[in-house]
Amino acid sequence: MLTKTSDKCRQCSKLSVESAIARHGESGDNCWVGERCHKRRTYYRKRKLYNRNRRLKYQGLKESAAQLTDIPTVPAVVVYFYRQRKDEPLHALSIEL
Repeated sequence: MLTKTSDKCRQCSKLSVESAIARHGESGDNCWVGERCHKRRTYYRKRKLYNRNRRLKYQGLKESAAQLTDIPTVPAVVVYFYRQRKDEPLHALSIEL
């Protein structure tokens, strides 16, 4: 059965190791347990990636760290501003994709 994620551990995973030990170690609230906390912090930080790879594996697709997209070599949007002079208010706007 699944266990509920601890909000305290999830927030601690966003801190650096040194500040987490200082806050939750012997000088703090004394909840830091070496190896167990290190594994939880790693899991909470990479949870989105782990779940994504698990879904891809279930679907029969190859695991990948990130999906790469092609960057277009031409501008995606061209904007035209219509006005009589530069210092006058904008009269019309045209956009091309």
